[in-house]
Amino acid sequence: MALKKTPTSEPTARSSKSALLEAANQAIADQKSRPAPGPAPAPRRTALRGLMAAVLLASGAVLVAQPAWLTGPTLPPEGSAIKAATATMALVKVMSRVEAYQVANGSLPNTLAEAGVADSAITYRAAADGDFELSMRAGDSVVSIRATDSLKTRVVAAIRALQTRTSR
Repeated sequence: MALKKTPTSEPTARSSKSALLEAANQAIADQKSRPAPGPAPAPRRTALRGLMAAVLLASGAVLVAQPAWLTGPTLPPEGSAIKAATATMALVKVMSRVEAYQVANGSLPNTLAEAGVADSAITYRAAADGDFELSMRAGDSVVSIRATDSLKTRVVAAIRALQTRTSR
């Protein structure tokens, strides 16, 4: 139903409501006349989800099994020489912190924590004459360094021992 307009008259509220109602009824009739959609075809997503699940399961199995090609070769256990060399290098590092504290404050620290060392495996003993000793367990033995010790030969020997570990 089309409204006829005259140039001088405006549509009334009743006629515009009637036009809206007629348009809504026409839209409903059009929807009813369309054929109902059938069941959707089986999407490819089902196959993709199955494939993704299989890949996920296979990946999980590989991670649990930890084959050699994934984890790499196992390292041999550290021998006593490697442990002693590692302890020597750690003690030299701590020694430098204690000496830096002594230079900055004019005295030895009471504890290693005062020198900024948090390693509880290292034992520190200060002597009254300004000397100190650091020690650390390395496997079955104890490695000790005194402030008066010459470190050059010990550090060189420790570095050589550590280098043999990486060249195997």
